[in-house]
Amino acid sequence: MRTLKARETAVAIALAFAGATGCYFDPPTPPSPPLDNKEASAMLKCQNEIQKAGAKFTNTQIKTFEQCVRMGLKAQLAFENGVLDQAKYDGDLGKAAEKCATGFAKVTEASTKFVDGILKKCAPVAVFLLGPYDGLRHQALADENGQAVTSLENLAGRLCAVDHLFAVVHMSTHAPRAIEILERLDENFVSTSTNGESASLAVALDPRCLEPVDVISF
Repeated sequence: MRTLKARETAVAIALAFAGATGCYFDPPTPPSPPLDNKEASAMLKCQNEIQKAGAKFTNTQIKTFEQCVRMGLKAQLAFENGVLDQAKYDGDLGKAAEKCATGFAKVTEASTKFVDGILKKCAPVAVFLLGPYDGLRHQALADENGQAVTSLENLAGRLCAVDHLFAVVHMSTHAPRAIEILERLDENFVSTSTNGESASLAVALDPRCLEPVDVISF
């Protein structure tokens, strides 16, 4: 299960603002011999896949999380203001929980498709990504955080973690009652700290996806 604690949320938000203008890296030194047109095109396809797949994965998560919160909040607001009785409230929460469980399963599936897509498109140019050339500068970006990209699967796992992190941040900042509502729907949707003082979203991702703490130094 992937979870996001309050401190991680704050750091992620700070990073979002701090990185709004992006990082600047000097162009890498081309390999010898330099890439031919076919290899350069393959590099571009890899980068395009990273961006397109990342956007799709993030949007799938945001859409799923928002729908779950919306269904649960609709029932909760009506119940706490006396519009619904207990039986109707319980029934509505049960129906919402079933839909959310299905949605969470789709998020798991989407994470696998995300990683698989990157591995497929980027495998032909892995040596130019992970070797001395670092043509797309993913190694340079990881180095800025005192980390390293160790393999193509590691790169995909890092990107998966970041996309999940920001999807959860989006949910928790746009809907402050999100964790409360999700816990009402199903306690398995939420992970509670050992001292019971904090809780966070719990959703299964592809095992190749890394944890946020493995990608961002908190």
